[in-house]
Amino acid sequence: MDAIAKARGYLSLLYIAIDNDTTQDLMSVIKSLVDIIDGMDIEQKTLRDEMAMAALSGMLGHPETNGFYDDFARHAYAYADAMMEARKK
Repeated sequence: MDAIAKARGYLSLLYIAIDNDTTQDLMSVIKSLVDIIDGMDIEQKTLRDEMAMAALSGMLGHPETNGFYDDFARHAYAYADAMMEARKK
């Protein structure tokens, strides 16, 4: 069972514990959810990623855009890097 399925199961238990107002069950379920979240490898989106996404949206929205997907990604991050440098000035 993957982490998301486990978390969904615990959230169901959490709902039941809240509904029944059983504090001990509630604390147990919360601890299990925290353990799952702590064990997950969640990659955080950075400002550079957001800038690259904006650049990519602009490139793909242009009617004359053509090329390979990896080229788009590389160029989007090049734009993002330039924007990150411009922020320093």
